[in-house]
Amino acid sequence: MDEKQKIELGIEVASEVRAKTLQALEDQNVTIKRIARVLSIELKAFETKAFLDKKSGKVVYSRPMLAHGPRLKAAELSIKLLDMNPAEKHEVKHGFDEPLIEIVRKLRAEKK
Repeated sequence: MDEKQKIELGIEVASEVRAKTLQALEDQNVTIKRIARVLSIELKAFETKAFLDKKSGKVVYSRPMLAHGPRLKAAELSIKLLDMNPAEKHEVKHGFDEPLIEIVRKLRAEKK
């Protein structure tokens, strides 16, 4: 099997696995609409904190505050689902035979 056939087979297998995964999720009622609804709710999340008032011995509740943790998690998941993640690795190609760092070092040495 040559390299092109391996790539084509890999793409075919990945596509089949993705289709089966999506079907299994849908069978369990994990749909895109349901996920979007939950993310929408979490992006607007609030929380209330409870404290014990030492003087009165009563529980005191805060006013509703932004729930930063759930909102951040929902934002991260939304970014992944929308495929908006920034590139994690950047490759710089050049037409030289030696590593780029060595070229930079030589140029710096020439300037001195």
